[in-house]
Amino acid sequence: MGFKTGDFPPVDTETFLDKPLLERTKALALHWVEYGFGSPKMIPATYVVKLVVLYLFLGAVLITTTSDVGAFWEVSRWWDEPIVYQKFVLWTVLLEAVGVAGSWGPMAGKFKPMTGGALFWARPGTIRLRPWKVVPFTNGDTRTVADVALYLGFLGTLLAAILLPGQSTDSLTAALPQNTSGLIDPPLMIAPIVLLVLCGLRDKTIFLAARSEQYLPAMVFFASSAATSRTWCRRWSRTARARRAGGSGARTTGTSPATSVPPSSPPSWRTSAGPPSRSRRRWSCCSRGTTR
Repeated sequence: MGFKTGDFPPVDTETFLDKPLLERTKALALHWVEYGFGSPKMIPATYVVKLVVLYLFLGAVLITTTSDVGAFWEVSRWWDEPIVYQKFVLWTVLLEAVGVAGSWGPMAGKFKPMTGGALFWARPGTIRLRPWKVVPFTNGDTRTVADVALYLGFLGTLLAAILLPGQSTDSLTAALPQNTSGLIDPPLMIAPIVLLVLCGLRDKTIFLAARSEQYLPAMVFFASSAATSRTWCRRWSRTARARRAGGSGARTTGTSPATSVPPSSPPSWRTSAGPPSRSRRRWSCCSRGTTR
């Protein structure tokens, strides 16, 4: 297999179809095991270049430039910033929805052009597949101008959420004092979530192509990040106070926090008058590690 030439099965194309089915199956199966798809090395190299340049490089430049976390080559400054991961999720959804991410190129059955996606979903008159017949206002199988508007609106709101800077909150500052980039403004996530659901009700292909089963829950979480960050901050503050209180108690008594807890008091029946009942005697035997 060369860089530009593929590796085809060693068969005579003129007489191959005249051979028995099992013989043809064996020849093709053995070739698939040894050479796989048989495509030239240029094809997988194209995917590697696309991943490194389009997704990682361009995505890192775009995200770091719009998030105030330093230059893209200063990885030590932004690798642990929450907004970077938020925007990388949205960047992934955007590329998937455009059609240049996972299902792209020859290995996905697309040759000329290598990109389907937006070339069809942004054009009226193409085929669409509604998920359920019972959903109102989804009759038909032809893409309309309204479908195109929903799709382009979804892409535009995703891009806006990526390009706009983050917003800081008091709870986030309390939990992460050194954070200056903030998080994606939660209201910016409402529009893409709603538009993605509407696009999916009109055409399930777009909904699946955007990998909604993976990224829609994350987008919902980003939309509620203000409330969740407040809850996280309260829990973090209570945990920190408890740790400080436990540590100070241990320093005062000269013991560890685990041993500073006073032992439990003995059962009340031990100090009460009268013989213990059967259940009390059984509890006493079990507490001493003996059996009757």
